[in-house]
Amino acid sequence: MMKTAVIDIDNTLWQFCDAFLDELKKVNSAFPPVARWDTWDFFTPYCTEEQFMAAVDAVHLRQDSDEHRPYPGARGFLRSLREQGYRVVIASHRKPEMAGPTERWLAKHGLPYDELHLSFDKSVLFKDAAVVVDDAPQTLVQQTKPDFALDRVAIVVQQPLHCVRVALLRPRHQLGKVPHRHQCRPP
Repeated sequence: MMKTAVIDIDNTLWQFCDAFLDELKKVNSAFPPVARWDTWDFFTPYCTEEQFMAAVDAVHLRQDSDEHRPYPGARGFLRSLREQGYRVVIASHRKPEMAGPTERWLAKHGLPYDELHLSFDKSVLFKDAAVVVDDAPQTLVQQTKPDFALDRVAIVVQQPLHCVRVALLRPRHQLGKVPHRHQCRPP
């Protein structure tokens, strides 16, 4: 049976936060810079949850525009997974109707994958995954629960802007506690 790698898109394969901040500033120009987004409810003083989700959707609908480019190493990373025998599942917290722009973006940039999974529950993929790569601590905490038998865990840290991307590949038993907030120093 082929090993599966579950790979996130936003802030893992491309810098979503820049486009997202631009969209949020259309709602309220006082939105703080990404470096100050240190809790999942950072938006509450600036907009409603509906406005926040509409901004997410607006960025995802324009995913395939020329301005949204993958990180320089994204294509090589995905190719190397496939060369090592992994089935690559691209997974993102998106509405299913965002599949068109997402598929076009992946194709436009030559990002190889075997399956696209768009939903608000990535954990359904973890039972069959050997590797999970994501920037969200809450997703990483989900995939380290005892009922998921991951051999290895890949963690991508990309918060806030100007942080160095860090990829750790460790045996599951060496993972330890996943931090809820990662501190980064600007370059």
